[in-house]
Amino acid sequence: IIVKESNFVSIKKVVCANSSVANIFAYQSIIKVFNSSISSSQIGVYVEECPIVTIIGNRIYNNSYIGFKLYKCVYTGVLHWIHLEPVGDKIAEVRIIGNYIQNNTYGIHMDFGPGYFNSFVRISNNEIKYNKVGIYANVTDGYVYENNFIENEKHAIGGKDPMIKFYINISKEMYGFLDEPVGNYWDDHDSSDPYEIFPGYYDYY
Repeated sequence: IIVKESNFVSIKKVVCANSSVANIFAYQSIIKVFNSSISSSQIGVYVEECPIVTIIGNRIYNNSYIGFKLYKCVYTGVLHWIHLEPVGDKIAEVRIIGNYIQNNTYGIHMDFGPGYFNSFVRISNNEIKYNKVGIYANVTDGYVYENNFIENEKHAIGGKDPMIKFYINISKEMYGFLDEPVGNYWDDHDSSDPYEIFPGYYDYY
């Protein structure tokens, strides 16, 4: 499936498999992919220069290179009010929520070319399992919380660019009050000490 220079495109309840490069490719579009099965390609879902992206409730698995690839997706303030999935907290323009991401080389891969960065990314409530690398993040900022990282060879890797700004713990505001901070589940964390995700980044909850 190719989506190019289009707005408000929804891909729902489809089975995408066995493409030679990417099962779903979106370029300069506003796109939502949900309740779908995406497998057995080089890349499951590849989005590039898309201002608003929602990836929710999918099974993304058995892709030889990357399950979900995010490249050059930058926050666009003029479109901040247009959300494809109203989740209530308005903290991100790229939303990767409630997916099963399994058996890929990279579960989620986020990078950018020189001089730019991916911005306003939310990754939450996913099961990221059996990948060689669960998440790779470089020149990207956003929120990573309430995910389950299970039996990946490496749960997360951070790139070398100093612009990495991932906030691992977040408190949600409801009715004027903040909830207790939450983090992620790491299956190899067996102590009460903060979990070191990669050098310099810790999950305290």
